Amino acid sequence: MTDKVYKNDVGTAIILDTTEDISTQTVLKILYQTPSGTEGEWTGAVYQTTKARYVTVSGDLSEKGLWYLQVYLELPTWRGYGETVEMRVYDQWD
Repeated sequence: MTDKVYKNDVGTAIILDTTEDISTQTVLKILYQTPSGTEGEWTGAVYQTTKARYVTVSGDLSEKGLWYLQVYLELPTWRGYGETVEMRVYDQWD
């Protein structure tokens, strides 16, 4: 395995740490913006109490370059966004 994320990878776990207990969430999404500016979202799952996790499927990582990711949560007493993080997606031979 590698620490790099590659274009068209399937089965890659994308994990974002919120540093807060999110186990009571009612909505958990990982929002993304691709290098070309397309925006979308993946349905996340709670992982190790404080992390949002999504496992890629075919078609998810369709562009190489710098992606922006952000958690969106709804909890019983709060809803909002986490910090924006960057993820670089590489071509096969990079």
